[in-house]
Amino acid sequence: MAVDFPLWAIKAVDKLRRSFLWRGRKDALGGHCLVAWGKVTRPLELGGLGIYDLKYLGWALKMRWAWLKKTETHRPWAALPIQIPDQVKAFFSVAFVSEVGNGKHTLFWTDHWIFGQRVVDLAPRLFEAIPIRRVKQCTVHEALTERSWVFYVKGALTVGVIVDFLHLWEVLYNFELEPDVEDVHIWRLSNSGQYSAKSTYEGFFLGSMLFRPYERIWKTWAPPKCRFFLWHFWYLLLRQVGLHSLSPQPSDIYFDSWWEKASSATSGLILKGLNSLIVLGAWSIWNHRNRCVFYGTAPSLDGALTLLERSVGCGV
Repeated sequence: MAVDFPLWAIKAVDKLRRSFLWRGRKDALGGHCLVAWGKVTRPLELGGLGIYDLKYLGWALKMRWAWLKKTETHRPWAALPIQIPDQVKAFFSVAFVSEVGNGKHTLFWTDHWIFGQRVVDLAPRLFEAIPIRRVKQCTVHEALTERSWVFYVKGALTVGVIVDFLHLWEVLYNFELEPDVEDVHIWRLSNSGQYSAKSTYEGFFLGSMLFRPYERIWKTWAPPKCRFFLWHFWYLLLRQVGLHSLSPQPSDIYFDSWWEKASSATSGLILKGLNSLIVLGAWSIWNHRNRCVFYGTAPSLDGALTLLERSVGCGV
C-alpha cells in the first residue's frame, strides 16, 4: 500500500505462482500453462480462478491513501504530498461522487459534485483557461464564495470559452452552500458507499463478461482439483442416485445449457449434490480420456465410472 511494487518483482512472483499452479514446483515451461495468466487472475464469476492480480491489488490498496486523504483530513499525514501512480489517480477520480455541504473538502474543478459530474466535463474549454494551481487546490467553498471562480479565467477568451462560461454560470446560478453541513463522499463501487479494497479491486474488471456457470462449478462439495476441469457422460452416473431423469437428452447440444436446466429442476441439498456429481463426473471423464491417450487404456463407460468411484472413495 505504501510503496510501488516494481514490475520486475511482480513478474518474478507471478512466475513462481504460475509454476506452482500448473506443475506444483518452482519452474514450469510455457507449454505447461494451459490458461493465460490474465484469465487465471480474473474473479471466479468472470471465468478465472480468483487468484489476485498483484498489480491491480496494489493499485486498489494504494487507493485507500487517496480515499482517507479525502474523507479524513484530520489524519496527521493528510497534507503530505503522497505519491500515487497516475493510473490510480485516474481510477480514483471516477470512483467516488461528492454531496456538497459547506464545500470545504470537495475540489471545484475535478471532483464529481454537480449532479454526479465534474466542472471539467461540463465546461472543458473553460477548464483549459484555468491555471493549473487553481485546478489542483480550489475547493467548491472557495470558488462559490462571492463567485470567485469567475476571476480564475486567465487564458484567451475564445468563443468556446465564453460559451462554456455562460453554461457553467447557468448551472451554478441557484446552487447554495450549507455552512453547517460537511461534504459527504460516496464510493461508487460498494453498496455501503465506503471504500473497500475488495470493491476497488473488482472495479478493475468492470465491463468484463460474466461467466454464468461459476457458482455451479465452485459452490459444490467436489474437491477443488475436480472443479478445475469439466466435460460430459451422465445417465449411468445420475441413475445411481435416482436423478437419471435429469440426464442430457438428444436435444441438449451444449453442456452449459443442459447443466443449467438440470440445476433449475432441483433445490437445496439435492441441487448441491447434483452439481457435485456433475463436476466429479467431468473430472473422471477427463482423467479417463488422458489414460486412453497416454497409456493406451481402452475407452469404457464402466472404466470412467469406476475411476469416479475410486476417486470419491479416496477423497480424490
